[in-house]
Amino acid sequence: MTLENEMNETIEEVKKPTIRKISKIQMETMSFKRKKKAKKTPSLFDSNLVDRSYWGNDPGTDLEISLTRIQISRSLNKGEMLDIKNCRTATHLSKDNVSELMKYQLHLMTLIADDNECNTFTNINGDGIVMVEFDKETEQYEFIFVK
Repeated sequence: MTLENEMNETIEEVKKPTIRKISKIQMETMSFKRKKKAKKTPSLFDSNLVDRSYWGNDPGTDLEISLTRIQISRSLNKGEMLDIKNCRTATHLSKDNVSELMKYQLHLMTLIADDNECNTFTNINGDGIVMVEFDKETEQYEFIFVK
């Protein structure tokens, strides 16, 4: 046999299809379905209404927080407290971020009261005054609301 004959025989052997016979019972027991289920990605509506927030920890949130902090410092330097809940720059923020900004406002009020002798600020509604005083006995700041 020559090399060409051997190659032709191997090619012919490869070309032959293999037939496997399966009975009807075996066919019914075989499963052709995918056993893996696709993982569901959580959507915004899968969480509770309280926890829903369209803004996460992203550059947009950081920008809104920094702009609101600037407005807080400007209003406190004028002697007025800023209504953070109704502030234009804080409307998209979550409740945690708003409470953080409220704490920042109170902290900034204590810093201004320490630096200057001015320790009174106009209330958010404009119907009263908030005084910041430092109690030396307890070493804590007191916020006093006066109408």
